[in-house]
Amino acid sequence: GIHTIGDLARQPRDQMEQYLGRGGETLWVYANGLDEDPVRLWGDDPPAKSVSHGMTFRRNLVSDADVQAGVSALADRVATSLRRQDMKGSVVTVQIKSPSLNVISRQVSLTNPTWLQHEIRDTALRLIRENWHVSESAPIRAITIGVSHLLPAAEATEPPAPVTTEEPPAPPRRRLRFGGLLGFLGLCVVPGLPVAALLFVVGVPFMALGVLGALFLLRVAQGALPEFRLWSDSLLLCGAGLAVLAVCLLLFWLGAWISLRLCRLWVREALVPWGRRMIWRETEVGA
Repeated sequence: GIHTIGDLARQPRDQMEQYLGRGGETLWVYANGLDEDPVRLWGDDPPAKSVSHGMTFRRNLVSDADVQAGVSALADRVATSLRRQDMKGSVVTVQIKSPSLNVISRQVSLTNPTWLQHEIRDTALRLIRENWHVSESAPIRAITIGVSHLLPAAEATEPPAPVTTEEPPAPPRRRLRFGGLLGFLGLCVVPGLPVAALLFVVGVPFMALGVLGALFLLRVAQGALPEFRLWSDSLLLCGAGLAVLAVCLLLFWLGAWISLRLCRLWVREALVPWGRRMIWRETEVGA
């Protein structure tokens, strides 16, 4: 029987491989001190070939928002590990496990090596969305995100941007058209004429009525109209005249305010953009 490492070392190599397969051969090599791996100090770990982090969630993920939250946390842990080791990777792998322990694994190669969290997160989310339609009927229980094909960050230089010898197109030259300027000024003035005429037509009669009412009240106060000599009739007529005058002034002010607001809105929204196109003419340089 085999009880010690010495017993193992004295066994025939092909017999150990026959009994235990490839692992038996490996044990025989180790027992005879034939390991060809380089000697390392204690605590000197070999360089990592990949970095991955997984998580089994407390509850099933049944929405895209749940998946985004979980993938963001995992991608942040992977990116932190890569930066701590000063490594970048060019292959992102995602492993998805369902509550029934069904597992799928997908990976994709990146154009440039990366250790950025948002690039790892976006790539992992794209893989999940393309291969697993998460829902109540297809929940996710665990996700693992890994980055492989690592190389030192100093060697993972991004390809330089292509150098173009073409000159950027020159901006168009603006030329003032005086005919368009005069037309624009005319359009600014002409709409104001009907508005002013409308205010005049509406406001002047009201103002005249108010003035006549005031003169009538003055005549009553002076006693020129004997049929209104009683103080009660005079005060009543005076109050009515003042009320009519106040209403006329209010209507006049309200009409003017509404007209000016409409004119301002029309000028800002319609007239000014049209006037800019009419006044300025864009021509190519050298035209």
